[in-house]
Amino acid sequence: MLLNHPGNPIIKRTLKFFALAVLILLLIALALAAFFIYRETETSAYQAHHLAKLANDLRWEVKNGPNGGLHLPQAGPYDMRLGYSRLPELLKNLTERGFHVHAQARISPRMKELVERGLFVPYREKAQAGLEIVDGNGQPLYRAVFPTRIYEKL
Repeated sequence: MLLNHPGNPIIKRTLKFFALAVLILLLIALALAAFFIYRETETSAYQAHHLAKLANDLRWEVKNGPNGGLHLPQAGPYDMRLGYSRLPELLKNLTERGFHVHAQARISPRMKELVERGLFVPYREKAQAGLEIVDGNGQPLYRAVFPTRIYEKL
């Protein structure tokens, strides 16, 4: 009897064993996937871990001098009301009149990447925003805030 003949009982048993092993592995993989999906829908543990890791990469810091790679927020109502969407125009007008930027915020490379993809930058919403212009000695020349009156924090 030839060993590689299709009717050989050894080959039949080997194929059955192989098919059974593959079926068992697929069932185990399916059970594990179902378990992880169930766990994620109940606890959101993976999502929380992933977002916490991502949040570590999303940061900004104020550094001396103007920010050449300024990424501004989209022109939403909050950004328009507080003047963020007009910031490039305001900075241009001030520098044309002899003012200079002493310090400006810079965002992390990961935050820049997400902004370029169209996602919104995380930030603490302010109740009040403003502009303060000081002279060389740090004395205020001009100060404007909007809105002028706000409720105090509790």
